[in-house]
Amino acid sequence: MRNKFYQLFQYFLVIGLLVFVNACAPDFLSTSEHETSTSETSTPETSTDLDSETDEDSPLSDACQEALDSLSLKSIFDTDGDKLPDVCVNSNLVHWTSPKSSDTPNFSGVGRYGGCTATLIETQASDPLAPAYILTNGHCVGRSYSLISGSDIFFDVDPRDLSDSDVSTYKTMSFFYYLGQRSEDYLIVEDKRVSFASMKDTDVAIVELNTTLAELKRLGVDAYSIANEPAAQESQLTNVGVPLSYMDSENVGLRRSECKHGETVSILEGVYSFANSFRHNCSIVGGNSGSPLFNSQNLRIVGVVNTAVNDGTDHQADCSLSKPCELNGDHINVFPEVNYGQYVDYVSECFTQEGYFNKDLADCGINEKFSL
Repeated sequence: MRNKFYQLFQYFLVIGLLVFVNACAPDFLSTSEHETSTSETSTPETSTDLDSETDEDSPLSDACQEALDSLSLKSIFDTDGDKLPDVCVNSNLVHWTSPKSSDTPNFSGVGRYGGCTATLIETQASDPLAPAYILTNGHCVGRSYSLISGSDIFFDVDPRDLSDSDVSTYKTMSFFYYLGQRSEDYLIVEDKRVSFASMKDTDVAIVELNTTLAELKRLGVDAYSIANEPAAQESQLTNVGVPLSYMDSENVGLRRSECKHGETVSILEGVYSFANSFRHNCSIVGGNSGSPLFNSQNLRIVGVVNTAVNDGTDHQADCSLSKPCELNGDHINVFPEVNYGQYVDYVSECFTQEGYFNKDLADCGINEKFSL
């Protein structure tokens, strides 16, 4: 019995280490790896019906069944609102659904950006040549295994400059990233420049794509407005993202979950502090970083998924990467049952009437937020 327990402990310790290296806030360090993997070639050729995936009689993997009884650090939920181990993401237990192209809304404007998720921003551009912009996390714009500084704020930089690699390339944004979608049906666009990115007191980035907003709309991609004020506590939120960690290749695609907006809190994760974060209980794993948190009533973006406590981090120090903690005066607490998002209302008015990003606009909140 002791040997069996030791084997299980070793197994989950390895999983924890893999999550720490590969997850993207929870996938902080995975962007480069997911970029080099060719997910476009790993998706099935035919559409998958979600109802068949959620059959109550479908068997759980041995790892999932064992983890249900042995792990306490989780970031996905079942239909009863209870946490599940991350390794259960391929099971029928996770309380999320899979958007389809025929749905209304179909979330065509949410897609995969490197190893993260991003969303096409509605800028109400009057200029047909105005560029398309996406919203994601600041940590999602880094290259290789480096994260951008927690003390710097970046404006109008070549994305390849945010790298410690000599072979860095542009990332791509893939729209129409539905479960079961054929790779040739993705709409893939390169990024062009990072208009704004920060991990100083926030984890947000706005990235310009190498195309126009008008062209993406013409091709059927929906754009989403950023709310100009924070959502009310306990309001209903909708998250749509591309979970990657632990996902079988045939199960990679957009997932939608519902949750409530929680308290505003201050969190610390490694050298990064995010003083104006908020709790939420939408289901997320690595890959969901940067994914939008919509106001469920009007589908305006009120936040982006930022981080959560990863499975297997119980051996790590509190407040380390993938094990964020909340700061409340002299109290420091880790809450494995809570996920976190970042507010984005301060960037809602940072686009000109023509549709161009400009941090110096009178109503743009960036300069005030960072005392620039």
